Amino acid sequence: MEQEWQRYYQIGEQAERERNYALAEASWAVAALLSEQCNDGSKRLAYCLDHLGHALFKQRKFAASRCFLERSWKLRLQSPDHTLLDRAATLNLIAELSFAEGNLAQAERLCLEVFRVFESKLGNENPRTQAAERNYMSVRQLHARSSTAESTTALKPSQPPPPLPKQAETPPAPAQAPAQATPNTAPSDSPSSPATTKPKAEYLNEKCEKCGQKMYGDECLRCTGTSMKAISPYDRLT
Repeated sequence: MEQEWQRYYQIGEQAERERNYALAEASWAVAALLSEQCNDGSKRLAYCLDHLGHALFKQRKFAASRCFLERSWKLRLQSPDHTLLDRAATLNLIAELSFAEGNLAQAERLCLEVFRVFESKLGNENPRTQAAERNYMSVRQLHARSSTAESTTALKPSQPPPPLPKQAETPPAPAQAPAQATPNTAPSDSPSSPATTKPKAEYLNEKCEKCGQKMYGDECLRCTGTSMKAISPYDRLT
């Protein structure tokens, strides 16, 4: 069992150096299964899970990577065999994954924890401590800029709607010259010109053939007595 584990362990590390992350994933997966059958505690298993999660992360399989890294983190918290440096190594991988997922707040918090552990255990001059400090400062600055941009966008007043396009003004029609009246012009015979009717009251020059009285219209006012005008009965013929 130990020889098999060592074989896949070596294949996994060689694949990581060659950046063959698909082979590294397969090798570390087998090594993790073999680690569960060993009787040396969970430290070897957590180590394999860290490398398996990292190989998945390099292939942008973020969900699967988080699953194995969080399992490794639980193992490191449960067993007293894991040192602070072991736990910081797993936290560093989870911080890298959180940054890739866009969770800058979590990435900043985890990077700070990793930096504090390395600083306390390895000192400020250690390359791992300095790398952890650079990671923390970079993520912190990115998170601050992102928060500032979101606040500015939220407080920015809404832009007024654009003005409506001006409609082209229609030029006024040229004024028509008034028609000049022509004196003594005969009425037009066109259908649009109404014909005038001469009222009956204008036939005043006509006289009744019987009595000689002026007529209003077609009837005599004196001899017929059919007019609505009041006529003295002494002037009426019988």
